Amino acid sequence: MNSLDEILGSIAVYLDSKVIKKEFIDKIDYKNVNKKRLEKHQTLLRSVYHVYKKVQRYPVYFEKFYVSEEIITEIEALEYHIHSYLEDLTILKNKIKVFFETLKNELRKTASNGKELSDDIKVFIRKIERVFKQVDTYRGPHHHRGLKFMDGKLLEAQNAQSTLEIIRSGVFLPRVANPEFIEKMKRKKKESFEEAKKNWTKLAKENNVGLNKFIDSVFLDTKSLIYQFFDIKPMSDIFGKNEK
Repeated sequence: MNSLDEILGSIAVYLDSKVIKKEFIDKIDYKNVNKKRLEKHQTLLRSVYHVYKKVQRYPVYFEKFYVSEEIITEIEALEYHIHSYLEDLTILKNKIKVFFETLKNELRKTASNGKELSDDIKVFIRKIERVFKQVDTYRGPHHHRGLKFMDGKLLEAQNAQSTLEIIRSGVFLPRVANPEFIEKMKRKKKESFEEAKKNWTKLAKENNVGLNKFIDSVFLDTKSLIYQFFDIKPMSDIFGKNEK
């Protein structure tokens, strides 16, 4: 469990008492809870959570998620996974920013020290931008200019595949095409694809380690402020800490 899990779990308890057993309901002070505000921010945090969990699945997508070659080639599928991965990382960044931007604006309006708190949250927003800057550099210019992001090894595999397709199209008569060259292109296609798949699987796994630490850190550093703003308590304060 990380800090985001804890915050979402605590919000769930305050929004619906049915989440917990009846004998524990009296431990929750519901009278000061602004449910409308809590529901709004629960929606924002859940959207962060859903994309975060999806991004964590990409090592499996890169390594295992390929259909029959008769429908979509492995190369096409890998390219799709790469684009989706970079897109989802950007979506995750934006959803985290939206939550903190919304929190910042509301604190500025409602809290007596709103400007001070707003400035503190700006620091976290800048941290979010720094963490995801590499993704924006990797993807942003290509995305906005309508060009496809290309991976070096994937491009090699695509080039080999297109060469084989041209040969099979009938441009070359069977007796003219060099069988040794055809076999070379088949090996190049396979080897380049496997290397690209391996590289992206490894990258996604390594990114998950850093992403998990980042998500836990950013919500750990702000959860006291979040609980105070919502006027709720964390589950660990009410029911005790999970020993697992």
